[in-house]
Amino acid sequence: MIYDIMVYGGAVLAISALVALLVGVAADTPEAPLPPDEDARCELCFVRVDDPRSRLCPYCADEMYGGMGGRIR
Repeated sequence: MIYDIMVYGGAVLAISALVALLVGVAADTPEAPLPPDEDARCELCFVRVDDPRSRLCPYCADEMYGGMGGRIR
């Protein structure tokens, strides 16, 4: 009885350690860079933006967020 509990507990502990290791490795992998988007546009005025991660051009970002420079994520 006690031996069964120890075996099952060890198996559960080993599986949880393996899952934690895999999650840690997945969290440490760097994010892949975005491919260049030739048609990245502002969501409000549809002007082309230099950085495809920006949703807004610098002018619309100034108007909406008070000078955050279009780096709204």
